[in-house]
Amino acid sequence: MSTIDVQLPEDDPSLVGGELSDLCARRAHIAADVIRYRTAGDLDNNDPYHQAREALSGLDRRILEIRERAAAEQANIDDGTVRPFSQVTVMFNHDVDDIDTLVLTAAATNTGDGFATCSPLSPLGSALLGCRVADEKAYLLPNGTQCVVTVLSIATGLDRRLLHRRM
Repeated sequence: MSTIDVQLPEDDPSLVGGELSDLCARRAHIAADVIRYRTAGDLDNNDPYHQAREALSGLDRRILEIRERAAAEQANIDDGTVRPFSQVTVMFNHDVDDIDTLVLTAAATNTGDGFATCSPLSPLGSALLGCRVADEKAYLLPNGTQCVVTVLSIATGLDRRLLHRRM
């Protein structure tokens, strides 16, 4: 699957807004291409359709990432709750041997810095949003099994160096 590698400007919010505007405009054109190629016939053998869908998916991920970062910058208030870009240490199903530290972000990769990432749109991420230390939340795994997660610690307003190193 292709991805769009665009670096987020660090200091100028107007550049971020300009990039977001450009991406949204490109998204509209690519979405129109998806619709046009979809009507061209057999989707199994329609390479332009699949390429347009991959491009659209990459744009959607980048748009979500920019919006998430903008929200994190605006909400750099430590109110003790889990927010996008919070570093969260959790325990699964009351098992002291099953503890993990992760960062809530749309970027779905593990990095060399030791932190896993979790999308706020995932079942786990959705369960964690708004939680405080010691909160327990139950959520459903994709296989239908229920899992209980306990928040052990939260670090909000992550250092910008950590965020940019993750890119």
